Amino acid sequence: MPESITVILEQFDPNKFTLEKVGFELSNKCFNVCGGWGGDDGLRYSYLYRRSWTTQEFRQELWQEIKQYLPRYKAGELKVYGEEPRWYRGRWFRSVMLLVEAAKKHGYVKLIYVDDRPHAEMIKRCVEWLLTQV
Repeated sequence: MPESITVILEQFDPNKFTLEKVGFELSNKCFNVCGGWGGDDGLRYSYLYRRSWTTQEFRQELWQEIKQYLPRYKAGELKVYGEEPRWYRGRWFRSVMLLVEAAKKHGYVKLIYVDDRPHAEMIKRCVEWLLTQV
């Protein structure tokens, strides 16, 4: 990972963030990577929420997507922003790459979690590794 890019992990603090019906992108530099908080009008579930899967199961599934789609992303065939190609059927790769693109653009990205720190740490490691690849 380039030294000048930082991936920050922070526990969600409802007193710090004023959110309404936001699930994944809290700002262009801050993203929720886990579950929700506060019901329908608060922080909603992230696209990267693991649901009933264990962190290990989610990691294995995400790794399969990375192996499948990263070569095409690097070749310029898969864009993070804009229309998806017809062949793209991934669940999480695009969301993870949004984190990578934000980190590259701004020099850092902040990952917020409510209570599932192991899952958030896994996403952080994934983003850090992907930053070394693109």
